[in-house]
Amino acid sequence: MNNSDIQDTDFFMCEAFKQILTSPKVELEQKLGSGASHVIANYLTTLPSEDFQDPAIMANRIAAFCQRPENKNLQDWWGEIYDRLDEDGIDIFVKKSRDPGEEADDEPETTQIITNEGRDICQYLERWAQEVKSQDTQGNQDDSNSK
Repeated sequence: MNNSDIQDTDFFMCEAFKQILTSPKVELEQKLGSGASHVIANYLTTLPSEDFQDPAIMANRIAAFCQRPENKNLQDWWGEIYDRLDEDGIDIFVKKSRDPGEEADDEPETTQIITNEGRDICQYLERWAQEVKSQDTQGNQDDSNSK
């Protein structure tokens, strides 16, 4: 795993996807259709767990999923959020704990912060998918118990 390859774009791609998943369920279903969260969760749970440790890999996985023909609405929404995030800039998302005079020569530290925060986002995506799948399993058990 080579986390040093993360770019701002990878971070924004992961963050934009997270923002979709953290949208209210009503909004998610309005924009993507009912069952969209289950389709997304099914996809994410098929990915190797180690992929969620590397934002650059996850950005590629997310892009591949969003660009499927059947995910046109998802791709459009994801692109809108991405464009807004990229326009705002990475500094809004990077937690900074440096002195004002330390800006010029701290690129490696910023890259490490982006990598860490990107990994946190990816781990959130993994937990989200597992939670949705768990709710599906629980819901199916409840349905079979009520028959």
